[in-house]
Amino acid sequence: MTLTKLPESKLDVKLIALDLDDTLLNKDCIITPKTVETLKKACKKGIYVLLCSGRAHNGIMPFVKQLDIKNEPYGKYMIAFNGSSIWDLQENREISRQSVPSEILKYVYSEAKKRGMCSIVYEPDTIYSWQDSSWARMDAELCNLKFDIKEDFEEYLNCDSTGKQEKNTQINLFEMTANNQEDEEKNKKEKYRKILKELKRLLV
Repeated sequence: MTLTKLPESKLDVKLIALDLDDTLLNKDCIITPKTVETLKKACKKGIYVLLCSGRAHNGIMPFVKQLDIKNEPYGKYMIAFNGSSIWDLQENREISRQSVPSEILKYVYSEAKKRGMCSIVYEPDTIYSWQDSSWARMDAELCNLKFDIKEDFEEYLNCDSTGKQEKNTQINLFEMTANNQEDEEKNKKEKYRKILKELKRLLV
């Protein structure tokens, strides 16, 4: 049997969507000049180039500036918060937003706490948590965000500063303490599986 390499002909590429960490960025967390040059050429050829990341808007913008393509017709969009926020960079405005209902935020917080995990909430300019966290502080610094500890975290999850019952946010979960690494990895999948199963039920 002869194996044929796919595709047989050149792809008609319309869009290049690139994650940042461990993808577009090298080990020094920069975009190499060669990559910048290549992506600029793609834009000039009419191929959309989008940076897509779990980072907040502020954490992606330095790399948008480095690529220097936001003023190009095919370099004007950016995706943040793992897809929940889409920006038009030329107009400097958010054009799409997916919020997380308060009920789900409170459920994740409660279940994570029961399982010895910490939940942190990302909003456009601030990371919020119910306890101090070196990991969250590091992420806040990396993304040029503020870090705020809410003493009454559950009440904060009820509504935002405008009284809305939903937040434009993503939720991150992580272990509060790293005990035995092998046991941690063994139990982590089961913890996430139970939470995600209930989340699916809530979203139906």
